[in-house]
Amino acid sequence: MKLLITGGTAIAALKLLKAFENREAVLADYGTVPMLKSAAYQMISLGKKNEEIVAHNILNICLDEGITTVLPLYSFEIIALAKAKVLFSEFGIQILLPDDEALQLYFNESQTPKLNDWAVYDSGKLLYASTDNPVWQTQQNNLNGAFTWASGQPFLITI
Repeated sequence: MKLLITGGTAIAALKLLKAFENREAVLADYGTVPMLKSAAYQMISLGKKNEEIVAHNILNICLDEGITTVLPLYSFEIIALAKAKVLFSEFGIQILLPDDEALQLYFNESQTPKLNDWAVYDSGKLLYASTDNPVWQTQQNNLNGAFTWASGQPFLITI
């Protein structure tokens, strides 16, 4: 099971790797990316940024690299990939995002909350929490993705 985290050159992507220590990880970003490979992860380029075909581009990368799970961090990717979750699932690729209908509850394109306390969920199951904050431990059936807490509620982590 191979994981792709976009925004791979950002500190947030490196922090989120802690949630997936037992999985092979690929950090990916747009433009020129240092082609690194370590025991913990490898870095690849997603090519030139083109918001109009982002879902198609990421799907091709997933198929080429054998990716089974995608954690998008850029705002423009979140919108595109939430709409394409069914397409990705047809290829056996999971997108760690809430369902398209629930996305508006946890995502505000103009707001980028600070990455202090954070947690990663897979279909409501807590995979990792950065602290022992009790809020992360409660049942969160509708959460899917990487979240931080802001203004009394969870928000998707974006860069």
